[in-house]
Amino acid sequence: VETHETLLASAIVTKYVSFRRVPAKNVYRNKLKLYFLYRWADFSILQSSLHTEWAQWTCATLGASTITYSTSDALETWPMPRLTKDQALEGIGEKYHRTRESIFVSLRIGLTQFYNRFHDPADRSATIEEMRNLHRQMDLEVAKAYEWEDLDLGHGFQVIPHLPDTDNIRFTISASARTAVIGRLAELNRIRY
Repeated sequence: VETHETLLASAIVTKYVSFRRVPAKNVYRNKLKLYFLYRWADFSILQSSLHTEWAQWTCATLGASTITYSTSDALETWPMPRLTKDQALEGIGEKYHRTRESIFVSLRIGLTQFYNRFHDPADRSATIEEMRNLHRQMDLEVAKAYEWEDLDLGHGFQVIPHLPDTDNIRFTISASARTAVIGRLAELNRIRY
């Protein structure tokens, strides 16, 4: 029997779609979803802006800025890219997660506080800028896994129309890229179904 030290986890109700590797031996509350996904490539794909856009498109919201992440709506309908062994998703996922975890420790913050800073255009600290660059690289690798090198993701601070005006800025892919990504993913979902 193969055992793993960690698995992926995410909050069911969350302001930001985010995944984290957690110890497999712990007992977790029912407000958390656990995923038996162990590769860093899986983390990269699910933590990407592409998956976030899919989740926001397929899942219900709870209040103005909170999403209820549903595995049946967001994960089971998500058309995972077909991975090859030489893809850089393993390395970028591990680096992103390791760097983010070290920021949690050094700044004594958690996921929500981290992503509040990550999405704040006024936060230009070297640490947060490094994470934005890593996120951009991760998104590009995910797009490459889909063979979508033709797609200009146009990363930057974007207004997200369905969020309240007081909290509607996100560092993510451009509006035109979001539309293209959702269209391509929906078509892939249809083909695979």
